Amino acid sequence: MTVQVPEYISVEHLADYQKMDNVVLLDVRDERSFAQRHLPDAVSMQPNDLAYEISSGKIDTDKHYIVICYHGIMAVSVVNFMRAYGLQASVLKGGMSLVI
Repeated sequence: MTVQVPEYISVEHLADYQKMDNVVLLDVRDERSFAQRHLPDAVSMQPNDLAYEISSGKIDTDKHYIVICYHGIMAVSVVNFMRAYGLQASVLKGGMSLVI
């Protein structure tokens, strides 16, 4: 059974969703910031590469993506873009700025 993931995920509840098999953490910050600090199991992808990844079928449509950026602002645009292509995606509310 697939659990519906809300549009916004709080940092406090992130660990609950990370345990789900169908959830992918998608970090859209620049590569340098990702290399310096990122969540375990997060995948780095630049927003500019997302359209290609979707059109080439490299994005798993059976997964739910929790999109991570610096403060949760850029993630909103990325999530809206992904949803326009029929993908399941949520924003990590507050982004990495709230991750301790």
